[in-house]
Amino acid sequence: MRQLVILLLTLFFPFALIIACELDAEDFIGYTIVSSHTVTGHINREGKEESYYVGCELGMVLIIDHNKQVTCAGYGYKYAYNPKMVLLSKGSNLKACIDDDVFDIMN
Repeated sequence: MRQLVILLLTLFFPFALIIACELDAEDFIGYTIVSSHTVTGHINREGKEESYYVGCELGMVLIIDHNKQVTCAGYGYKYAYNPKMVLLSKGSNLKACIDDDVFDIMN
């Protein structure tokens, strides 16, 4: 039974990431998928927590999975409610793919 569960996870987990983030693989050769999350909000300019996603701008703190945070290092506007995020890493270079948009993330 355990082997069946492992096989099913191996077969279907990559497809869950594809649904969350459609990437051109050639642009991300050498990157590792670090984790998958849900963006559950952001911290606005006044320092208050907002429960929706409005994209990234330099220094904006995104709240993921209600209790973790990442900081944007790039810019792009997009409104969404609880979009999926895939975190990618290549050495110290971090990127977040959120609803098919890729943003640089500060370490």
